[in-house]
Amino acid sequence: VAGIAEETGGSIQNPASAQSLYAVKPTFGLVPNTGNFPLAGVTRDVLGPLTKSVEDAAIMLDVLAGYTPEDPKTEGAVVPAGGYTSQLSTEALRGKRIGLYGPGWRTGSNSELSPETAKLYAKAVKNLKAQGAIVVEDPFAGSGFNALRSSGITNAGNNWAIDQYLKRLGPSAAVHSAAELNAWADANGFASDTRVNGMLGDFSTPPDLSGFNANRDRYLNVFNKVIEDNDLDALMFPQQVQEIGPIFNGSVSASTVSEINIAQLPGVVVPDGAYANGKPFNLLFMDVKWSEAELLGYAYDYAQAYDGRVVNRNLTTTTWPTLPSVTFTSLQNTMNAYVTAGRLSAKVAESLTDRLSRASTGALQDSEKTAISNLEQFIARAKNQVKGDAQDVEVRNDLVAQAEQLLAYHRAVETIEGS
Repeated sequence: VAGIAEETGGSIQNPASAQSLYAVKPTFGLVPNTGNFPLAGVTRDVLGPLTKSVEDAAIMLDVLAGYTPEDPKTEGAVVPAGGYTSQLSTEALRGKRIGLYGPGWRTGSNSELSPETAKLYAKAVKNLKAQGAIVVEDPFAGSGFNALRSSGITNAGNNWAIDQYLKRLGPSAAVHSAAELNAWADANGFASDTRVNGMLGDFSTPPDLSGFNANRDRYLNVFNKVIEDNDLDALMFPQQVQEIGPIFNGSVSASTVSEINIAQLPGVVVPDGAYANGKPFNLLFMDVKWSEAELLGYAYDYAQAYDGRVVNRNLTTTTWPTLPSVTFTSLQNTMNAYVTAGRLSAKVAESLTDRLSRASTGALQDSEKTAISNLEQFIARAKNQVKGDAQDVEVRNDLVAQAEQLLAYHRAVETIEGS
């Protein structure tokens, strides 16, 4: 059993971490990606395997990697003559110099390890030494690498990549260009969709990637120099700086996203036990471009010695609450209609709109507490401020009933996320 994921900024590493799986985030250009809808198709997008063992990941990469005329980006792909299983060995780490995570790599947001992550990582470093590796503390210290996150172009040319992707679709596809996609969207109720409108442009020539490439090279120049100056064979970082978030609306605070993506470098995710609450802890082996075979060898050695996969054989299914028939937009439209009909005063509507807008913003930002608090205030204001005859009571009851549907939904979401 295996899977394939696409990474632009963590989407191979992070799902592997969340599920305690082995994974390979390949060097950009090693695996063809022309059949994958592009997010950063000519700069960062890569496809790689997620598996239950290092050996399975290596075998998968043997199948996936290499040049194909359909994807010119793979023209320079470097595939080892013996394949990706060729360096799987229980002696792979012996004598190897492995660099460790530290502030030289990253400062600022998502940089500091949580206390439990630091403890688990320290244990992993001891394991690394036990396998005969030589560790090098924070080799990036003083290199300036940690300052690169704050500037530079991080993507380019994706609209062109989308247009190329659409042109390759088969004859049964509804559209074959960004222009055709936009026309279809306009005709099917998505005329104002900025995502589609943003894909339009002149795609007669390939895009100018010089800005992105210059930024990529800034990363690579420092990275390669640190590897060379410290005579490193690889790096081993904690894949995440803290435990993963809740099942719904949670996230993984990856230690190498988006540095590894901008630099187009490879990495191999290795499960290494769990946090006290049972959530998986994972490592990432990383090195220079085209080093996947060596990294898989180090991952194999570590995995054979410590077998850190967390397998939950007592899985339960959490049912997501049914979406209400009411939305924030439809409730706002209802209020607007009542104002137009003279059944709700503009002053009261303004007061209610303030709470509804705040609740909607909270929901969009995955802040259930904000959504719930403001919906509760909306209901209280409607009950207190909409007064009068039977028609006014009908308006009040309608607005309260609709808001209570939204409130019940977001309370259910909060309960699931809290568990």
